[in-house]
Amino acid sequence: MNPLMKKTVHLLISALLLGWALAAHSAQAQTNQGSFHLSGASQISFQNTFADGESQSVFTLQPSFGFFVVDNLSLGLTGLVTYQSGLESTTYAAMPTLTYYINMGRGFIPYVGLGLGYVGMATKDINVGGLGIGVEAGGVLMLNDHVGIDLGLQYLRQQYPVDEIKSSANTLGATLGVTAFF
Repeated sequence: MNPLMKKTVHLLISALLLGWALAAHSAQAQTNQGSFHLSGASQISFQNTFADGESQSVFTLQPSFGFFVVDNLSLGLTGLVTYQSGLESTTYAAMPTLTYYINMGRGFIPYVGLGLGYVGMATKDINVGGLGIGVEAGGVLMLNDHVGIDLGLQYLRQQYPVDEIKSSANTLGATLGVTAFF
């Protein structure tokens, strides 16, 4: 892990802990069965590639929609569009997700999530698709009963079949977004 990534992870963890400690008001998100949530997040991450060994910056937009099938457990769909600076490539994904919110009736709601779905990558020369597996953890700092700021860490493993050889990429990133519960 490069030094900038370590600093980013430490800063995000510190922000999550501070947010949890400061969230003393009793804003209650709508995580009950039958409710919905809509999220939009951005991610700036760094990754090392095996091809050239250099770090590259990566920018991601990630909309997500979910339905609470039982209290605190959301079944949803997440879209993902990522641009990699060094390779001038775009990664896109559509993943069904399962997210568990730990709603304790406070102003900060931690969550963990898992996604599995289709991931594609397009560059000037290559256009491939394959399996993507994502894991995330974070929390929503509620601004009121329905809207909060989403902070999290996310890991995405992408696997592509290229010329009978499996190629893969691993991405670890910090996310920042807005989540609305309704």
